[in-house]
Amino acid sequence: MSFSTPAEFDDTPQGQIRRMVQMYSRPKPQPAPEAPPAVGASIATPDAPPPVVVPKAPSAPQQRIDAANAELNGPLSRGSGVDQYAHKHPILGTIAKIGDAVGSALFPTIAMQVPGTQLHHNQLVNREQNTIRQAQGEEQNAALLDRSAADVAHTNAETSALLHPQPKPKEENWAEFAGYTDIDGTPLIREQNSGQVVRASDKQHPGGFKVAEPAKAPDEFEKDYRQYLMDNHFPDTALNRLHYRSEWEMSKNAVQVRGQNMTDARSREQNQIARDTKEQQRNAQAENTLAGFNSNMDRLATAANDLLNHPGLEGITGLRGKIPNIPGTDAANAAAKLNTLKSQAAFGVLQDLRNQSKTGGALGQVSDKEEQMLTSNLAALDTAQSTDEFKKSLQNIINFTDGAKQRAREATGRTTGQAVAPSAAPRDFGVAPAGKNEGDTGTLPDGTKIVVKGGRIVAQ
Repeated sequence: MSFSTPAEFDDTPQGQIRRMVQMYSRPKPQPAPEAPPAVGASIATPDAPPPVVVPKAPSAPQQRIDAANAELNGPLSRGSGVDQYAHKHPILGTIAKIGDAVGSALFPTIAMQVPGTQLHHNQLVNREQNTIRQAQGEEQNAALLDRSAADVAHTNAETSALLHPQPKPKEENWAEFAGYTDIDGTPLIREQNSGQVVRASDKQHPGGFKVAEPAKAPDEFEKDYRQYLMDNHFPDTALNRLHYRSEWEMSKNAVQVRGQNMTDARSREQNQIARDTKEQQRNAQAENTLAGFNSNMDRLATAANDLLNHPGLEGITGLRGKIPNIPGTDAANAAAKLNTLKSQAAFGVLQDLRNQSKTGGALGQVSDKEEQMLTSNLAALDTAQSTDEFKKSLQNIINFTDGAKQRAREATGRTTGQAVAPSAAPRDFGVAPAGKNEGDTGTLPDGTKIVVKGGRIVAQ
């Protein structure tokens, strides 16, 4: 009588190998998911804990790295199924390992698909290691893209600040509060921006308001002072009024030179000399201003020309310009020159144009137009366009600087734009009176030393 032996009770070497393969090929049981708490249910806690800072969730590549490391450090770290069986059953395990080696050598493709074999185990280890390497590469690429995006955002912020500067707070602007005085008759002044009214003498709040007396007809000084402001294009300030008052009173008073009174004609001649001296100083200032304007334009043209002829220009424009630059390459150097052109050279020119616009005059009127043209040309420097179009934009900036210098010379009536030093002319007090000889000296009441030179009285 014979009995059939079930596979689970087969103690032959073939049966043991068969049971080992079945054991390691079974799927692992998964734990049942926990049931979520019922809607509206509350969890009792003895004391409310402090707020917990939720850590930032790891990225998808990092999650894959963690999962692969868990496999490598978990089940795969214990070796293949054959190795584990040999550890528990040395004799039978040795036979199993020999069978695994023979099968892997004869049928490697089939052995890779059989769980528990050494080739299958090696395939699993290689798969997890490849997953780690691929995920690490994705992490590095993501970090590189983040840095590139941050650099682009920083450059855009600087360009936006250059093209759209924030308005400066208004400065205080005080003027006469016409029609009213303090109750004691003290004149009042008013701040034009805030509307605040204070006393002109001490800037204290007035005790009250009183209708000012009707203005009298301007006296001789006021007429001369208004004409003086119009002739010289000066603003009506306390300093200008005080300065002209001293000159006006000097011209009205008799000035004695060794007992001789200077006539009104000589006083007017003296004032004319003073005005001529101031005109020379204004001319010198205009020449110096034009020279500074031309210097800024030349600096901008040089920066644009350097970038136009740079070998790395193609690396920062068009499709190639969207790829991050490698430090030390021609493309990186060209990007640095573009940043210098926008943030230093162009910024200095724009600031100079705005300062000139505040001063008024011929050059100030030119600066308003030049600022608009330069802003438009800078906005055209977009690296997304092709290299040829970008070069055209750089050439437009160079052409703009040449035209701006020519327009400034035409507006100011200057031809050179070279800086000059104002010449100081000696003070002239008019023709020497009869009886005065060449070389005679004297002293004015204000202490000025004078001498007769060429038939005229001049300051030493």
